[in-house]
Amino acid sequence: MRFSINQPELARISSLAQRAAATRDTLPVLSGMLLKASLSSGLSLACTDLEMSINANTLDVDVAEEGTVLVNARYFTDLVRYLPDTELQVFTDKERSRLTVNYGRSQTDLHLYNPQEFPDHGYQDPSPLFSMSQQTLKNLLRKTSFAAAVSHFKQVFTGILFDLTAEEIRLVASDTHRLALVSLAAQTNVENNKQFVVPARTANELIRILEDSEEEVSFGVAGNSVVFTARQPSFQLTSRLLEGQYPNYLPVIPASFVSTVTADPARLASALERAVLMPAERQNNRQAIRHVTLEIKEGELRVYAHSQKMGELQEILEDVVIEGEDDIRISFNTRYLLDVIRVLQGESDSIVLKLTGALSPAVVQVPTREDYTYVLVPVITQ
Repeated sequence: MRFSINQPELARISSLAQRAAATRDTLPVLSGMLLKASLSSGLSLACTDLEMSINANTLDVDVAEEGTVLVNARYFTDLVRYLPDTELQVFTDKERSRLTVNYGRSQTDLHLYNPQEFPDHGYQDPSPLFSMSQQTLKNLLRKTSFAAAVSHFKQVFTGILFDLTAEEIRLVASDTHRLALVSLAAQTNVENNKQFVVPARTANELIRILEDSEEEVSFGVAGNSVVFTARQPSFQLTSRLLEGQYPNYLPVIPASFVSTVTADPARLASALERAVLMPAERQNNRQAIRHVTLEIKEGELRVYAHSQKMGELQEILEDVVIEGEDDIRISFNTRYLLDVIRVLQGESDSIVLKLTGALSPAVVQVPTREDYTYVLVPVITQ
């Protein structure tokens, strides 16, 4: 194998593919990156940890000799990142079984793995169920992925539900203490209804990879895998789907409210950022949860956070609009409430908090928009 390529381009595609390489102590081959040089299709880099695979391609390469090699993904990516911005000469030294990277009058030699041991990463080209701009999909994932559980005995709660109909796409994430739902009117290749649960890790990697552009990305399913494909930047991400039936999420969303509070998200976020500094304290041997108490009273929104060891925070937000009951005191996980305020902060100069009671789930939305709903279960305090 022999090719030449500019350092920025090799750094771009290697950093993209390397996201799927195994990072824990496991089979050495899973920490590898498969480099494949082709006269017809350019250079492709592939990594997989058996759960997720990424293949990144470029045609901005001069291939002199075709070939396939397997190197350590992390070291190769880090090396290329710190090389000078110049044309690189990359070729295999078959006698020593090494990959040589020449840059100017300098070079680095890397040990090779056996490419025959690299698992079949299962890159496929399924018929897409939908296509949309990368910016749109990135925004949908950003509004939901944070609400998925890090771990849960029901695996589906560690993923994002894609609920598709012929004319609508819904993404849902929940850890059972909160739920984020975003919908988009769009034409899909679905006749009736299809549901798939994509791991949150896959969604988070997509958020990092996708660009804020109108370039399209397609979504397709083949067997038990989901495939995201884009042409610019050219990549294909394949991930296994989570098994299990996602619970019916619609009954979780409250239909009526006793009080609504419209507030400035920037001011509310600032108050919550100070409140989250208060350390959590265990109560009755229960897990410690940082919580904030909101009190609606006399046309004001009062924010409280308390710690026996550290002290107490009290803030008053005066520029709020309250409709309905004017005497409610409710507590939430501070981080959970702050998460959604940060997500919505850049989209509107106001957010609305809809309450169903002091001990019942609340809803956070942007006024006049029904495409996003965040349901938050209150924290019971003593």
